[in-house]
Amino acid sequence: MSAKDYNINFFTPKSGFMQSNSRLISVMVITWVLAVFGFQTLLKITESPVPEPQYHTFKEISAEVKSGTISTQSKLKLLKINLNLLTRYIPLRSNESLKKLTTVLINDLLPESARGELQTLISEKGNASASMLSALQMSQTDLLAPIIPYSLTSIVGNEVALNEVQTKLDFMDGIVAKYMIHNRSALTDTKILGFPFHYLYTSEILLIIFVLICLVYCLVFQKIVEKHGVE
Repeated sequence: MSAKDYNINFFTPKSGFMQSNSRLISVMVITWVLAVFGFQTLLKITESPVPEPQYHTFKEISAEVKSGTISTQSKLKLLKINLNLLTRYIPLRSNESLKKLTTVLINDLLPESARGELQTLISEKGNASASMLSALQMSQTDLLAPIIPYSLTSIVGNEVALNEVQTKLDFMDGIVAKYMIHNRSALTDTKILGFPFHYLYTSEILLIIFVLICLVYCLVFQKIVEKHGVE
């Protein structure tokens, strides 16, 4: 072939060599796009909302509060749910309603003699004492313990009443649904070699597919070169 036969315009190839090469490149690109975005689309199609166990616990406690039969154990569970939200999601830590609910619950769970200590903790933001944590059925090593001082807010007068909990729960329902219901599918729940399949696919398998695409391109390109006599 002469030099004038080497047309390298990808979008309007004129020579047989460039037409074959352009088709090959297009197939490789489409394969890569399908491997990446096709999987994401499949994840979206197969996903469904799955609540965390704590979400079901919250709904049960909410029903107890509405019927006026909430127990001490339910108050403890509700406190831990609230602390979990404040610990896991930084934007919620400035939510005064959540902090007030935490304060009301702790105040109600503590013995009368320890409520002065709660007021001190609110103002000084120190560490919760062992006696306070014991009343809350927690210990110094509990992961939720350090967040307690920063999950409190000032309370006065009749705000320290259990009927306040119902008002807070009505508002909290939307927050719990938002942060404790997650979209999942069989592709995220299935584990291979100890890893969730979606993680293994995006972190390892896609890299392997990319290398294979490069290898196939090189092999097929060599045949195109030989077919058209390009040196």
